[in-house]
Amino acid sequence: MTPPSSSSSESNPGKPPLPDNLGGVAELLGIEIEAATPERVTATMPVTPDHHQPFGVL
Repeated sequence: MTPPSSSSSESNPGKPPLPDNLGGVAELLGIEIEAATPERVTATMPVTPDHHQPFGVL
């Protein structure tokens, strides 16, 4: 297993780069980390029919 690659720090100067590829379930669900600090992580995830259960529950 290879470690996730790191994105460039140009978009986030002075802070450690975030991984480009989270892998696993995060990749499967399309989760993207927008920002991360020691206190908070902000992420987005598209909601599509692929994410629904048979009863339409997300």
